[in-house]
Amino acid sequence: MIILLSIIAILSIYAWIQIASKIFSRNYHFKLIDFLLLIAYTLIFVYVDSLDLVRSSPILMALCLLALMRIMFSTSWIDILTSVFIVVIVFFLIRGFYASLFAILSDVTTHDVLVNTRLRWIVFILTYLTIDGLVVKMLSTSEIIKNLKTLFRNRMKVKHILRIEVIMLIYILIINNGRFLDIDVRWFNIVYLTSCFFIFVIMFVAWKDAVRSASLFETERYTKKVEDQLKLQIEHYESYSQLMDDFRRFKHDYRSILDNVNHLIAMNEFSTAQSIIDQTNETFADAESHEHYSQSYLVDAIIKGFEQRCNDENIKYHLDIQLPNTFMLSELDMLRVITNLTNNAIEASLRIDNPEQRLITIETNVHQECLSLRIINNYDVAPRYKYGKYQSTKEQADIHGIGLQIVKDIIDSVDGVFNIQVDELKKTFQSTIILHYKHTDKDLEQAV
Repeated sequence: MIILLSIIAILSIYAWIQIASKIFSRNYHFKLIDFLLLIAYTLIFVYVDSLDLVRSSPILMALCLLALMRIMFSTSWIDILTSVFIVVIVFFLIRGFYASLFAILSDVTTHDVLVNTRLRWIVFILTYLTIDGLVVKMLSTSEIIKNLKTLFRNRMKVKHILRIEVIMLIYILIINNGRFLDIDVRWFNIVYLTSCFFIFVIMFVAWKDAVRSASLFETERYTKKVEDQLKLQIEHYESYSQLMDDFRRFKHDYRSILDNVNHLIAMNEFSTAQSIIDQTNETFADAESHEHYSQSYLVDAIIKGFEQRCNDENIKYHLDIQLPNTFMLSELDMLRVITNLTNNAIEASLRIDNPEQRLITIETNVHQECLSLRIINNYDVAPRYKYGKYQSTKEQADIHGIGLQIVKDIIDSVDGVFNIQVDELKKTFQSTIILHYKHTDKDLEQAV
């Protein structure tokens, strides 16, 4: 029985690690170390049970899982505690549910159930099998993983969840230790069962509400950006419309203009003819400001907005951009990627007191079937790197600093590469994106 339980326990913890691996950065990628850690966890579990340390088992389980998370993942202690406490809480809630249910059916105490070797192993096996079912459901639903990533990007909501978990964990410890008291059997079994149920409901509602709030926060944040980009797009469209109107007027008048110029040249009125030609050129002087950067009208508007903001903020910039017609991102995702990276670059540049030192470079390059986009900016306040990712250096960092994480998630979703390089000597911050890309006939025509 203990061998079967050990195998099920290893599978449960391994499945939980797979979920955590989709959310947090790994410290290493060696499966052998994972296996050794899982074996160590199982041995500790058996050791604790053999010594009958049942009163302290929730604490010992939490400490083991904390050590496991700390070794495997590079993330903050808040994330680790939140992830571990929910596992401990769910484990003891499900175990308490099965133990109290067996106790009610057998008309004994939950303590009697858990000290009975056969019943205890049955309860543990059912508990781990239930957890396995929940974990498999989570792993098979991409939306759940996406929501968890969104939640762990929001520091305020994670802290809120952690506070609730601590309270619920203390309550579970109190209820769990109540089974050692000499009290009415039926009354306590019902209290134990209902407590497990209600704590489970409270945690479910708390996590669901936190995920929803974190998602709404990001949606609101990006709705504002989309609105700003829409304004730029409208301005971009209006400038194009004005250019087209000028062109239509010129097309209507160009025959008479040419006739007048030819007539003036024939009469040796070269200066007057030159003046008419210059005035005609001035009509299209603004055409240079409508350079196409891509086949996406939205992306062009984003770049134009970036140029306008740099000009307003006295930031020098260099653009070498030609995005192809087709690549692996939708226009909305491209909007999120470019606006996040350019906004970060502009905000970092604005912290440089000397405007002459402010410079942002945006470059693209197409090589075979890969498209690379690189954004480089100077900085004065050094980026803060912690727990395997760059943290916000702004005030109220809990509600900032999620931009780079969102960019990484978007790029990872299309099997792209997102890389960050910091040159402390030159004080430059470089973001590089590499995406899969296939040439189209339209792209080849443009290249020619």
